[in-house]
Formats: sequence, structure tokens, C-alpha cells
Amino acid sequence: MAEGTQQHPLKIYFYVWTLLFVFSAFSYWVDWYGFQGFTRWGLILLFMLFFKFKDSFENVNSIKEFQSSLAPYVKTMIKKTTDGFTFSGEENLSSSASVYIGNHRDIALDAAFLNFLLFQQKKDTVRIAIGDNLLDSGFAEILMRLNKSFVVHREIHGIKETLKKLTKLSQYIEHSLFNDHESIWIAQREGRANDGNDFSDPAILKMLYLSKRKELAFSDWIKTINIIPVSISYDCLLYTSDAADEGLGVDLG
Repeated sequence: MAEGTQQHPLKIYFYVWTLLFVFSAFSYWVDWYGFQGFTRWGLILLFMLFFKFKDSFENVNSIKEFQSSLAPYVKTMIKKTTDGFTFSGEENLSSSASVYIGNHRDIALDAAFLNFLLFQQKKDTVRIAIGDNLLDSGFAEILMRLNKSFVVHREIHGIKETLKKLTKLSQYIEHSLFNDHESIWIAQREGRANDGNDFSDPAILKMLYLSKRKELAFSDWIKTINIIPVSISYDCLLYTSDAADEGLGVDLG
């Protein structure tokens, strides 16, 4: 060995090689079973996170502990990939379980940034409504539920089936708010507003009211529920170097 040459323990090379082999094996496994879209990349990311962040999460025993362990990584992500994260209207946050109705810009980040804001304010995070059009298997639904998400069925056929599904969703949200004391985030309309016109779909309020429509008049029911509107915006500046600086802003109703 030449003088001044650094010698690494052989076990480091075996460890790195094993990790690469495991990551490749998981990738082939996902391909073999034909997972596509969100499920495919979600599984690969999950396997990678399991090994990369094992030390951070191996003693986690609850969703709250998991999110507390994840928060530093979210903070680092914001610092490294954006020009800043700002918010206003925190005085409108409530200690009671609330329904956050927000505009929709990004499938994953809208609710993630709201949860990060709530975490900073030492508030409980929200349960996230996610459309079943983003999921392609029963396994993906289970995976999402593990992180306080629940499924909103989009492709419903027939009046009776539609009423049945929406009533069940309304009852779940009602139970979450008043029995579990857990807040909800739901988009103000189906799909993203690509043109920037953020108009709430009245059907959202109608769905929320379904579980109580036989007990309370709408004017009485609306007084029992705490609704907080959320507006989120992303400001992207693209450069020739293919790098992007992104400013983020969240405004609470």
C-alpha cells in the first residue's frame, strides 16, 4: 500500500454492495408484480426509506412519533429545494378539530406543507382526503391510511351507489371531527385548477352535510362545524441550468 493512501475497511464495500443489491431486488420485485403509477414508485420509495432512515424510525410506535421523526427531513427538503416557506393566518387556527378546505396544486405537497405548518405551530396534523384515482390497488389504500389518509371514491356509478358512498364518507368525517377529534384536509374541488381559478365546488359542503341532513337544518349544521379555508401557492422560476427555485406560501382563512 503506497504511503498516504487511505484504506477503507472491507466491510464498507460489502455493506454498500448489499444495499445496492437489495434496492435492485425490490425494484425488480415491484416490476414482477406489475405495480404501476403511484403504487410502483411509492413501494420503491418506501423500501429505500426503510434502509436509509432506519435509525431515525426504528423506535417509532405511533403516527405522531413517525411524523415527528419525519419533520426534520421535510425541513431539510424545504431548505434545499425552495427559496422559502411562508405562511399567514395562523391566528385563525383552532384548538378544536376542523375541516381544512384548500385549493389544489400538488397531489402530495399541498397537505404535506399544511401538516408541516401545523407541526411547527404545535397543532395536531390532519387526516388527508385522497382520491382513489391516484391509487391503483388495495395495497396502496392500506399504505396511505397508515399516514392518516383516507380514500375518496371518484368513479361512482348510479344515484344509489353515489349516495351510499358519499354518505359513508360524510359519516367518517363527522366521526373523525367529533369522536376522534381529528382534523380533516380536503380539496375544494375534484382535480387541480390548472388555470388558477380556485372556486370551491358546492358539492363539498353538501357531502359534509349528508350525515346530519335528517337531524339538522343546513343553517344549524353549519354552526356546528369549524371550517378553515386554506390557500396555497407555488412560485417557480426555471433556469437554463434546469434548476428550479420555488417559493411557497400558505394562507389560512
